[in-house]
Amino acid sequence: MNKINDLSNKANILIVDDTLFNLHVLSGILKEQGYKVRPITSGKLALKSAQSNPPDLILLDILMPEMDGYEVCERLKADPNLKDIPVLFISALTETQDKVKAFNLGGVDFITKPFQVEEVCARVQTHLELRKSRLEIQTLLSKTFVSSIRTITDILSLANPIVFDRSNRLKRYVREIMKHLKIDHMTAWQLELAAMLSQIGCIAIPEEILQKKQQGITLTEEEEMKFRNYSVVAAELIADIPRLETVAEIIRSLQEPPGENESLFDISNIVMLGSSLLRMLIDYDYLIMSGHSSAKAVTILQSNLHNYSPILLEALKFIAEQEAKEKEIRSISVKELLNGMILLEDLVTEDGLLVLRHSNEISGNLLNLIKFFSAKHRLKEPVKVLVPTG
Repeated sequence: MNKINDLSNKANILIVDDTLFNLHVLSGILKEQGYKVRPITSGKLALKSAQSNPPDLILLDILMPEMDGYEVCERLKADPNLKDIPVLFISALTETQDKVKAFNLGGVDFITKPFQVEEVCARVQTHLELRKSRLEIQTLLSKTFVSSIRTITDILSLANPIVFDRSNRLKRYVREIMKHLKIDHMTAWQLELAAMLSQIGCIAIPEEILQKKQQGITLTEEEEMKFRNYSVVAAELIADIPRLETVAEIIRSLQEPPGENESLFDISNIVMLGSSLLRMLIDYDYLIMSGHSSAKAVTILQSNLHNYSPILLEALKFIAEQEAKEKEIRSISVKELLNGMILLEDLVTEDGLLVLRHSNEISGNLLNLIKFFSAKHRLKEPVKVLVPTG
């Protein structure tokens, strides 16, 4: 099968022209090549048609009543679902400024009337091939991207299940706060990834330092420097992965101390928002893991307002209060532990060996860890936990 037939079997082309004769001629030319053609006589109808069923390519006249081709193109490019569709202007206008305007608005080509059949077919085929190649590259990058993230998180889950679970908690906190603040989806997914991947650098920190940090024990100056370096390690690990440049920048900025006045941070600046949010949530999580209740942890953070954004603190307070309302305290056996439960006391063996510290949220990885220990040791029961009621 040749290239034209291969493309035409799939390509759906929208032709927009207020002149019926032009529509008839162009439709006939492209139908002969096997393309699926949708002729439209106005700009408004073209936008509605494109929104209801996005085409693979648009041939667009410029001089039309009510809404000209320039405005149609501008609106197409402003729509996230339509902005990547190639628009080929086809017009009797021949002035250079008309063509420049068409390209500045996002058009990919300009065909001058009266047009030649061979020219129309060649340009349509070229831009369909380019679109197909771009989509294939995007699909490949997406698969590479997802695979890279999965590999990194798998490494963390195997190297340190407890740190991996902290990553999941941070991601959950971020998701809830972003939802509460009504932050747009494109910003939220980058911040969730930053939360998830920020802890990968902890694999380079000595275990004793991590344990001291988790237990709320003050670190020495040297230990604090080693601990802070985890964000640099994490940022370097992901910096070269396509589409993660901003995420790496957010994580790298965690090494820097908070600004003199966090209350003045710009919520529209994704790096500033991400670093302020993650810095607050990491400190909150360590307070929880060292034995403080969620309400007490928020109060402690609020007593250091110069280190945290009041807007983010209020959002965290709201989320913490909501979570507290949706959980109840129970005493259960080790076998009854399930994902989502939170330990309210240390999980230990009967001879006093620590398995998990209180405040850990049970996950699949931690259940495996508990299963491993329970096969070799008797665990102390019952276990007091916080159970989701929703």
